Amino acid sequence: MDRKRRSYDKLRIIPIGGLSFIGANCTAIEYGNDAIIIDAGMGFPSLDHLGVDYVIPNPRYMQQNAKKIKGLVITHGHLDHIGGIPKLIEPMGFPTIFASQFAKELILNKFDSDAKDIAHKVHVKTVTADETLRFGKITIEFFRVNHSIPESMGVIIRTPKGTIVHTGDYKFDNSPVNEPQADYAKIARVGAEEEVLCLMSDSTNSYREGHSLSESEIANRLEDVLAEVEGRVVVATFGSMVNRIVELLKIAQKLNRKVLISGRSMQVAIRIAQKIGYLDVPKTLFVKGNEIKKLPDNKVMILATGSQGEHLAALARMARNEHRDIKIKNGDTVILSASVIPGNGALVQALIDELYQLGADVIHNEIMNLHTTGHGHKEEQKLMINLVQPKLFMPIHGFKSFLMEHAKTAESMGIPKKNIIIAGDGDIIELDKFGWKKSGRVPAKPINVSGSLVGDVGNIILDDRQQLASYGVVVFELVIDKKTQKLMSSPRIQSRGFVYMKTSKELISKSLEIIGEEYEKNKKKGMDEIRDSVTKSLRKYYYSVTEREPMILGVITYL
Repeated sequence: MDRKRRSYDKLRIIPIGGLSFIGANCTAIEYGNDAIIIDAGMGFPSLDHLGVDYVIPNPRYMQQNAKKIKGLVITHGHLDHIGGIPKLIEPMGFPTIFASQFAKELILNKFDSDAKDIAHKVHVKTVTADETLRFGKITIEFFRVNHSIPESMGVIIRTPKGTIVHTGDYKFDNSPVNEPQADYAKIARVGAEEEVLCLMSDSTNSYREGHSLSESEIANRLEDVLAEVEGRVVVATFGSMVNRIVELLKIAQKLNRKVLISGRSMQVAIRIAQKIGYLDVPKTLFVKGNEIKKLPDNKVMILATGSQGEHLAALARMARNEHRDIKIKNGDTVILSASVIPGNGALVQALIDELYQLGADVIHNEIMNLHTTGHGHKEEQKLMINLVQPKLFMPIHGFKSFLMEHAKTAESMGIPKKNIIIAGDGDIIELDKFGWKKSGRVPAKPINVSGSLVGDVGNIILDDRQQLASYGVVVFELVIDKKTQKLMSSPRIQSRGFVYMKTSKELISKSLEIIGEEYEKNKKKGMDEIRDSVTKSLRKYYYSVTEREPMILGVITYL
């Protein structure tokens, strides 16, 4: 009986997040009654998600299958791969987390800052690219890849139905800094010897032709530029680009500049890099904010977060002259060592303008390319396909158009169109040596996180926030004698974000008239009926006059 049951065990790939936008990467791999989760990241909200801090993958599948989940496997330590763990580990049933040493430290730091109350229940086991893990009938191995953070790994998932290769985020860099090259030999060996059933491959840069620039080339360019700067220099980059930060610190040491770190995420990354041996510079390289004024300008380098113009980040506060320790002045050079994330162009341009107005010279990608990506371009994607030689191909990580462009690349490499899996978040993909099919769906709508609230900010609340942000609010007040049903005072009205009351006397006067009329028509009815009638009439009037629809709230008091 048991043998017969096992013969019908199915191999499934279930992407829970990461296939509809950038971030919130999370995938379940199932074989029979065993399952693993690969990554549990966070994503950033869209512009209309007002007041939402970030989003996480939907936990419903994890809650329903917690007994199946044997482990959470982490490819690397970026937030779009680990940021959701504090919110999702409990729905998973607290499985062991398997991560590299660097990712482990970042995960533990995340629990320390976001979820101290459950940190004692969490077990994170350090793994290397040379280890093998076994979860029932599923066996896991890893292979090194290059990315913008240390110890990034791809995953080899072996099951009785076939082998799946998950690349994680990757590029092929033949001259990397602070890390070894990708494990070409291991990837090629798996492809040559195992007849890989499916390759799941990073699609982030599927539109970009050619090869990505080597990180060592960017390091050389940065050193050349920094060597020529005579005054203070501020370098802004992503706090998560650890390899870039490490190289900048080495350049500062070589050029005899002291370094001030501004930005919490960057401080955390540097502390972890020092702790595990990725960064070996003397403590005397670093200075505090109150010490920077004592140094000559040509002996100072400031590393800051905020390359995307984020309002609260260090560089934006400098640009607004609101930073506690650093005031931008004539002679300063600001280097933006980061590409502009789509949608952030206006913020970055405003940041550059503000810095120029303060007297700084700003070097950014439009002037000189001082940034390279951590994700492979088309030629690297082709190389991965050639090395793995998969039967089936499944593009992952990115918007739908990214996946489809990656699919075109795979087809150009000889993979039949019928063997290319364009999945969406929540699709259940069943696969075996004969092919693949979609066999259902799991809930995959991302969950909004706002402060300490998880999932409570739904569409109704977001619609209300959008209406408030777009048109403002009008509040009317009625005080009623509950015995006589007469108004005890004239109706009152307040506007916030809709019209300026002092210059809109005609509109306010007509509003008060409508409120009085509607009350007289409905005063024998209940409070809710009065409120609804007044609200409906005001909404109709406001739209006819202004073509705007403010939120209308009614306060009715019986005395």
